[in-house]
Amino acid sequence: MKLSRLRIADQVVPAIMDELGHWHSLASLIPDIDSSTLSKLQQLSLVDSDIAQLPAIERYDSFAPSINHVPVLLCAGLNYKDAAHAMGQMAPKEPVLFLKSTAAIAGASDVIQVSQETLQLDWEVELAVVLSDELEDATEEQSLAAVFGYTIMNDWSERNWQMSAAAQWSKGKSKRGFAPLGPYLVTKDEIPDPAQLQLTLTVNDQVKQQGKTQDMLFSIAQLLAYASRFYRLPAGSVLATGTPAGFGASLTPPQFLKAGDHVCASIEGLGSQSQIAVGGTP
Repeated sequence: MKLSRLRIADQVVPAIMDELGHWHSLASLIPDIDSSTLSKLQQLSLVDSDIAQLPAIERYDSFAPSINHVPVLLCAGLNYKDAAHAMGQMAPKEPVLFLKSTAAIAGASDVIQVSQETLQLDWEVELAVVLSDELEDATEEQSLAAVFGYTIMNDWSERNWQMSAAAQWSKGKSKRGFAPLGPYLVTKDEIPDPAQLQLTLTVNDQVKQQGKTQDMLFSIAQLLAYASRFYRLPAGSVLATGTPAGFGASLTPPQFLKAGDHVCASIEGLGSQSQIAVGGTP
């Protein structure tokens, strides 16, 4: 299933895409796409004939975050060898994890704010994993079984805040809008091998990042099992799995966003999200 949450006027409607790429409302079946409805969606196992019977959505205004009420937004840092080397660091021997504020979650086409305080605003295209079941002290096999599906996250970062004298990753990555999720939430049955996906990010139509998930240092199963040793991950939690080289801080010289820049992040099978950097404050 290819799911989304569509903004229509002042409402957010849970939606599913049919085989022709048209959206249909799920509002008669579930109130929203969140931790409380993921299991029901799995049980429904909607096929094309079922989807065709649901109300068609003729128009919508934008994409809301692909899942609502995320309890934990966990991220893996330095999980691509080329990214670690580009930052002058050795590849880590165990996963590097940090929490990102769930208040930073935004829609796939929401603008990103640039102000006098965001001097080093940076991009990171990442494969994000959504859980349908809780994980705690889980094995790799149990971790994979708990995966509902996948979406895109751009791990926006203010490097000056992140890498200041009192370096704090969460501080530099949790501003409003710094975690756009979407446009789609794609169930795992539609992604046969999440370790073989192409990631691409462009800034003003110039390719900055290009990599494959097969280059991750730690697999999805390894990340989830490791994380579950230290965190309780309730259903609806999201794990962002890291980014390849090509983000602004890894370039020579470093490059950061300015007002007017257009960023497009894409992952094979998961669509594309697009943000424009605008000046001012929210």
